Amino acid sequence: MFSRTYGMPWPMPQKFELLDFNLTLTKCDFHIISNYACDILTHALEYYDSVVFGREKKQGGLHTCRAVFGSAIESALLTFEIVVDTPCPMYPRVNMSEHYDLIMRRNGSIVLRAPEVWGALRGLETFSQLVIRGETVDVVRGANVKDYPRFSHRGILLDTARHFLSVEIIKQNIEIMSQNKFNVFHWHIVDDQSFPFESEALPSLSAYGAYSSAHVYHPWDVAEIIEYARLWGVRVVPEFDSPGHMASWGLGKLLLLSDCAFNEQQHYEQLKTLGVIDPTKEENYKILGKIFEEVLTRFKDNYLHLGGDEIPQFCWRNRNKVPQLRKAEKLDAMSLITFHFKNLLGSIKSKVRDFTPVYWHDAFQYVVNLTSKAVFQVWKLNDFWYDVDVITRSGHAVILSSCWYLNFISYKPDWRRFYTCDPRALSSGTRQQRKLIIGGEVCLWGEYVDDTNVLQFLWPRAAAAGERLWSSVLQSNADAALPRL
Repeated sequence: MFSRTYGMPWPMPQKFELLDFNLTLTKCDFHIISNYACDILTHALEYYDSVVFGREKKQGGLHTCRAVFGSAIESALLTFEIVVDTPCPMYPRVNMSEHYDLIMRRNGSIVLRAPEVWGALRGLETFSQLVIRGETVDVVRGANVKDYPRFSHRGILLDTARHFLSVEIIKQNIEIMSQNKFNVFHWHIVDDQSFPFESEALPSLSAYGAYSSAHVYHPWDVAEIIEYARLWGVRVVPEFDSPGHMASWGLGKLLLLSDCAFNEQQHYEQLKTLGVIDPTKEENYKILGKIFEEVLTRFKDNYLHLGGDEIPQFCWRNRNKVPQLRKAEKLDAMSLITFHFKNLLGSIKSKVRDFTPVYWHDAFQYVVNLTSKAVFQVWKLNDFWYDVDVITRSGHAVILSSCWYLNFISYKPDWRRFYTCDPRALSSGTRQQRKLIIGGEVCLWGEYVDDTNVLQFLWPRAAAAGERLWSSVLQSNADAALPRL
């Protein structure tokens, strides 16, 4: 009767049972019943009402609905009951429950049950994808669903430093993320190129470091993005990279950078392109403490990404007072990175609230005595399983990104490669190591994307990673997935 791909969800649920009936989609006698109300659920119901019923025809009653569609429809959808077991939390969090069950009955009733509201959001999205549009009548494909994510961390990284992205585009992307059941927006907000984060405590950082006054995220912009993401069940994890990638921090001369030049002629260009903090300046860590105190107040997630990638160590071998510090503290260039992060964490420890530090995997190679709860994001494109193995053997959690650098463009469709990368395909690892691989992130670095093309670069390519991170490990046939994508 229908093409098999109409009314089939993406990502594929863990357990998906097609039934021998479908339900007419009509508001003739339709009612939503919910045992609990909160702003998250209210927002979702308003949105999905517009998606599901937005193009409803004027069928003129249940009898006409059946008459128009014919014998293929057993009954109309009459009631949609939502049962959420616990009160709505304010914000999505690490290890939130996204489990849901969707049960359809021939009598025209659907029950969506979830332990937490986040599961209800995922279930409503699945329900909306079961809708089949007809010429005269829309129907819901009959199915029973039992669903939950395979990985708890399913993220998208956007870089707003190399090219500024508007609040509206970021919000559009968050909505698409939710449609594909991603739950983490990793906001790489500042970098060498610009500092668009407007700090209330230290406004000169963006005054000098942003591209212009029009390319700044004001406090109300940040709050709007976090609030919008909350309603979609998406966490917002900010990243403020250090000790490298900090050139824009130094433009206002507030934070002092290391001189990476080998001679005076190189001085200016090196400062622009190799922004590495000067660890000898105690005032630098007071500045970082102020910034991160503000960040932990304004952002609500338990994760705080501290960077730690691509550190040009030669900057700490040459000029200024770094050699004297190394000699006094008996530090080599690598242990100086440990010195930096120790001072950084000391500057922000217990200032506002507890948090879990996240680092790029480079930091694991350089930094000793990191807190046991630190999470590492593996990004290296070659031999990355070695890094995953070493980090998980040490007992640290891992987020994998090596498979999903979407800023690289291929001449042939590359989504199959994204689809077939399994974050837990660690050939030599133990079961405990695999459990420590908590998920993955799609990364879209901003050298070649801005408001005009960022969504086109991401979607639907990122959706391939979305199914890999949500669905069963057995859901791995790219050819079978293609019609649904």
